[in-house]
Amino acid sequence: MNLNSLSPKELEQVAQSLKAVAHPNRILIITLLSKHKRLSVGEICERTGFAQPLVSHHVLDMHAKGILALERDGRNAYYSLADSKSLRILRIATEIQPINNE
Repeated sequence: MNLNSLSPKELEQVAQSLKAVAHPNRILIITLLSKHKRLSVGEICERTGFAQPLVSHHVLDMHAKGILALERDGRNAYYSLADSKSLRILRIATEIQPINNE
């Protein structure tokens, strides 16, 4: 992808993707899903210590934005990464060093 040739619509899509993962709790959830492939809200709560309503809010929003996939198995719902883009974004972000303005 050449950043110089992106249309305004494509730029907006990139910004929305970045916004969708730009929260410490979401980064942790994505990291967990990269390691465990598929987890329920309850399993995410157990591994993070976050309250169920908080986890539900984050996973539902990330699912709506195409970051997470949802698979139902009877009454159980399991989330997984929809694709590897979010994980690639986070890997790149961790390589960026803060700019020291001193």
